[in-house]
Amino acid sequence: MTEPRHNPECIGLVLAAGTGQRFGSDKRCAKLADGNSLLRATVLRTQEAFSDVRVVLKAEDDARPYSPMHAKPLSQIG
Repeated sequence: MTEPRHNPECIGLVLAAGTGQRFGSDKRCAKLADGNSLLRATVLRTQEAFSDVRVVLKAEDDARPYSPMHAKPLSQIG
């Protein structure tokens, strides 16, 4: 496997603020065969290409279950 190339001038943006109506439930929490949630798998894959990855959630969502320990809420990022 080749080393990922991170572009310091770009961020990876994962849009995860949908309602999941067509999916039938919150697809962010859907479990894949490897045990990861769909959202976690998406973030991990995005981190392969971008060193700075942000996840967009609905305003009423509690971001803690979706955030790695080192992440800062967007409101704290300058």
